[in-house]
Amino acid sequence: MPALMLSMCLLAPDGTTAAAGFERACLALITAMQRLDFLEDLAQDAEEGRVGISNEVLARHGLTAKDLRPEAAGTVPVAELIAAQAGTAAVSLAAAQPIVGLAAAP
Repeated sequence: MPALMLSMCLLAPDGTTAAAGFERACLALITAMQRLDFLEDLAQDAEEGRVGISNEVLARHGLTAKDLRPEAAGTVPVAELIAAQAGTAAVSLAAAQPIVGLAAAP
């Protein structure tokens, strides 16, 4: 993620308004990518005792980090958590769409 943040600044447009919109879109993209990375690594991270999903979000689904271990992966609450997290990532990806039109010309 840090490399993306550094490289995105090379594409930032001139002008305060355009730059602010570009920064918001970059943040949305980075947020979506991080959320997807957390989902991709969920089983392994749970086994290692470090999950990238907050305890507050887990609690909303009636879960703890221990409930995310691979042996519990087929439960309804885990499936609902994954669907909700994927939905959050999708919202962030949609918010990142303006990046295409806001990036500085080549």
